[in-house]
Amino acid sequence: MAKNAQKKNGRENKPRVSAQQKKLRRQQVFMAVVGSVIILAMVLALVMNY
Repeated sequence: MAKNAQKKNGRENKPRVSAQQKKLRRQQVFMAVVGSVIILAMVLALVMNY
């Protein structure tokens, strides 16, 4: 028996991302970067004290 299913494009089976979701994702990435910089600064401040 041959399969009758057609191969779908990668975009067809992905849900559409709304503008609000994009905004939240961008905000999450921004906050992660800011958090990383702050943690790095705190670690450097500790190292510089010794």
